[in-house]
Amino acid sequence: NLGENPDARPWPARFRQGPRLSTLGPMDARALIRRWHSPALFGLIGLCFLLPFATVSCGGAETTFTGAQLVTWSVPEGGAIDGVDISAQVEEEASGFAVATLAAAALGLLLGIAGLRGGGWCAAIGLATTILMARNALTLFGPDVSFHEGYTLTLLLFLWAGVLHAARAWRRRRRRAPGPRPPAEPRWRWPGGPRSRSD
Repeated sequence: NLGENPDARPWPARFRQGPRLSTLGPMDARALIRRWHSPALFGLIGLCFLLPFATVSCGGAETTFTGAQLVTWSVPEGGAIDGVDISAQVEEEASGFAVATLAAAALGLLLGIAGLRGGGWCAAIGLATTILMARNALTLFGPDVSFHEGYTLTLLLFLWAGVLHAARAWRRRRRRAPGPRPPAEPRWRWPGGPRSRSD
């Protein structure tokens, strides 16, 4: 009776319904978190570009902008410095790095969704370009820069992603090393779905 036994339904019907959290055991939940941990971080980084990134002021000119405005070269005008608006100077110094940062996050998200390696390189490149984006704030005679939540969260999430992928690379290296191998981490399987040959 299909109404009494959900597992007797055709596989596509069970797949469309999706898993219930109550049916996920501890090992399944751990594998599920491991599967989506990295793409979730890169996705959050992309959302951070919608938040205010920084306020830059110099010589009476001032502008505040989001990461998206920096990527699209549309930083709001805030007054001229030596005949050039401060927004144009901010874009010249940081917009290229902002584009590279967002591209690293987007590529990391796509690789994570596809289950492919390379997220560690995306995290490293994104972390580097995020730091380079703010390099003028570190100069002694540069403009006054106040960083906001968008930039801070982007930096911290890239750092988090870098540590995550470094730990995964270290575990893979340990498994390839000679000697007793640590137990392989379980692969998440859709509850009620067909078992693979390795099950």
